[in-house]
Amino acid sequence: MSHFLFFQPFLQGRPATYSRAELLALLGPHGEADLDENDGDPSFRFHDLEIAASAYLVADAQGETRCLTLTRPGCTEKLRQLAFAVLDRLGGFVFDGELACIYHVHGSAADLPASMREGCSGMLCRVVAPQQLWPEMHVPDSASQWPVLHHGDQDGARFFVIDRQDGKTLQLDLPLSAAACNPATLRGIYNHLLRLRSALNRNPGYALRLCFTSNEASLQLLESQNMPQGLSGTIVNSGEQLFGAGESRPRFVADHALYRQRAIKTQAFLAEARQRFGAAPALNAGGAARFDAILEQIHQLYLREQQGKPQKTYSKAAANWAELTGFALGEAMRLENGGQWGLVERGCGLRWPAVQFGDGTLCFPLNHSLNRIIGGSEYAIPAWFAAHAAHKHHGDDVAGGMLMYVDVLLGGTVLEGKPLPLADRVPRDRLDFSLASLKALDDYAASAGAAYQGMPNEDVATLVLALGGYLGEVIRRNASQHWQWRNYADYFAGRQPTFAQTAFSSVLLESDDRGVQVLQAVKFALAGTDTLYRCALEFAPELAGEEADAATQDTQSAAGQPDSRAASFMQAAPVLVYAFVLGGEQS
Repeated sequence: MSHFLFFQPFLQGRPATYSRAELLALLGPHGEADLDENDGDPSFRFHDLEIAASAYLVADAQGETRCLTLTRPGCTEKLRQLAFAVLDRLGGFVFDGELACIYHVHGSAADLPASMREGCSGMLCRVVAPQQLWPEMHVPDSASQWPVLHHGDQDGARFFVIDRQDGKTLQLDLPLSAAACNPATLRGIYNHLLRLRSALNRNPGYALRLCFTSNEASLQLLESQNMPQGLSGTIVNSGEQLFGAGESRPRFVADHALYRQRAIKTQAFLAEARQRFGAAPALNAGGAARFDAILEQIHQLYLREQQGKPQKTYSKAAANWAELTGFALGEAMRLENGGQWGLVERGCGLRWPAVQFGDGTLCFPLNHSLNRIIGGSEYAIPAWFAAHAAHKHHGDDVAGGMLMYVDVLLGGTVLEGKPLPLADRVPRDRLDFSLASLKALDDYAASAGAAYQGMPNEDVATLVLALGGYLGEVIRRNASQHWQWRNYADYFAGRQPTFAQTAFSSVLLESDDRGVQVLQAVKFALAGTDTLYRCALEFAPELAGEEADAATQDTQSAAGQPDSRAASFMQAAPVLVYAFVLGGEQS
């Protein structure tokens, strides 16, 4: 979920309307409506920021509601209950501005416009209980934790939530997918910008930056005449959007802690399956039916727990089972198709566990497990495996194993028959994934390099992959750009499919449209002709100031100043910046 949440009814691909009276009856207990907006649509102010900062009821000519727009949704249990009540009683769909999630209770996904179905980058599914909406593991910061600009009432009750404030410069992020933009959703954003204009008028001297993730979405907003007159500032667009990359994709970050957690949870599930359900499933597509049988038994337990209740309530047991079975289910999918465990990042700090396949497609096993437990056979596991069969990686999935080799270097994993050479010399107490830690690892590489030529092939492979994995993780964690592991074949598919592959180019570290061969760098380090530290600086030159800036970053964080890593990202990423002024002089 991002900064906006839209409730909008569709029927056979065409927009429909909600009854304003029925919608206000559902919203009423949670705040106060203002139906007399001068140049905007009716608004709603929530008493509790755990639901959202505000809402707008985008009206049609007859006064009914085309779209309910929530700003700064809290992704909390209170929001889930309200959202489910709207979907259950009034129908329609709820979706975020980036189309990371689209949910509905009644009707069919076929009622959505085709552009929205195709543009959904995450989960599109029917739900039968509030708990399925943005599950608890996905909680971002609530609106109460963001900077605000007060305006309106003397008691300061009216305010506008912003993303970042640097002195007199205010930044408002507008993470929108072009596929989420239609006349009703754009009108909802217009109402939001009207309130921003009011806040700026009452707080003179501030400069404004509007930051978009999609150039097409920003153009749709500007060309739709949904920018308030008199609002001026600067629009920033991601440069990669402007030069042909298309819509931004969910940011996937391979996560070492999650990799360790999936191992613990998977083993716990297998033991529980044997003890409680008689047999454990195989961790591949062949185990899909057994997974489904176990989850069906858990589903029956859930139904008994909810029996006699007027409406489905939150189940801690369902959440626990979803996490336990979800990690095992995801590991089975990863072993079947190839892929990596990691976290998907979207706006408002939202992150959730996922498996990314070699072609970049995502699947969300913990979410699917929860849906199977609550929703039943509609979310059958064999069908889930079949739906992802087209994303199977053929060949060695080296990228999917890089975090395992990092764990080998750190001492968390021992590979049978593939020991790490000179493991007692690894400076594990200094391996904190900082740039400086590579200097300590270079000493180990020099020792291993001295014996490198005489090692068995299995030991050489373990050594190179462990050192390469750690080098890549240091770059990935500290560089301003977004780096991710890619198999050589996946990276060059569509680029240079006949490009020769060697043992030292089986995996790449990719950023934007650039791939670097970290295993080649390890080869040079072992040969004594280069160092891991210097290679990291060559691949990501901005790391040169990382050590010098470390103390400054700590000081700034303590003083409440903007994080320098975030600032460096804005400076390093290609962007287009242009000024806008509507109906007034630029300040």
